[in-house]
Amino acid sequence: MATTPWQEYVRLAEDQSKPLYGKGESRPYGADGKWDEYVDLATTRDYTGDPALIDDPRAFLESQGAKMVPHSGELVWSENEELYTSGAFWHHLTGNEEVLREWQRADGEELYPDTICLSGLYHSIYGTQGFQAFRFPIEQRAQIAAMIGERGELAAYYTCAMERSSFQEMVLANAGLKPGETPVGTFNGRRNYPGVWPHSGYGALTGDENWSLTAEQFTDMCAVTLSHVFRPSTEHDPVEKDAMYQIMAEHLGGAALEKYNAATAGSEIQEGENRWANRSQMKLETVRAAKL
Repeated sequence: MATTPWQEYVRLAEDQSKPLYGKGESRPYGADGKWDEYVDLATTRDYTGDPALIDDPRAFLESQGAKMVPHSGELVWSENEELYTSGAFWHHLTGNEEVLREWQRADGEELYPDTICLSGLYHSIYGTQGFQAFRFPIEQRAQIAAMIGERGELAAYYTCAMERSSFQEMVLANAGLKPGETPVGTFNGRRNYPGVWPHSGYGALTGDENWSLTAEQFTDMCAVTLSHVFRPSTEHDPVEKDAMYQIMAEHLGGAALEKYNAATAGSEIQEGENRWANRSQMKLETVRAAKL
């Protein structure tokens, strides 16, 4: 008998016969966990949006099941409410927006306009290189842009579509850049690990995109990317001083730089190694091993 996505989410959450093997967890080779089922469901389920919610971006996310998809942190499932009360995709997204709102209150809307705060809320809407358990159709970008603004949607799109290591290289090449100055270099779409992103047709990525950014877009990307480090679900975790994050924090200045300095006090800077490139290669090798 056919089931709805919501029934599938409830079944997966309440199924105690399999471990999650979720994001950030080690997974024994060949082990059968629930994470693949979440990714498969993200690929095939319906994401019909409600036009009536165009003025309420949070309600729209909730209507798409964001509280039923696991993400990170301590997962707590409520059988009565049929949703996660912590550790869900919802908490990850709203946590990012809350960090950007904090910086907006401190440093103003010129640096952190509402559309960029909402970009933090929607930064993983299409599925990212590291998270594929939710994938609003890329074909419906216009609907997201209508809710959060074209500027914010573009930052969210790049966050989902980019090969992370290429963006890191671009950031490293722009050390010392001030807001208002045009960055050098380009970055590209995913090549090695597309996840549930379309492999062909509209929105397909090749890895040869060579996207450049205006001064405003570079600042937006720094804000959305750096806020991810300080979302509430990780606020008690140690933050390693990282060359890319430090460049972004110094570029933004103000509250973002203060938060970064406070979080990394006493740690040594990690540089000379592209963490995202290594992580992407590890995922590629995992996929290849699974096909043997």
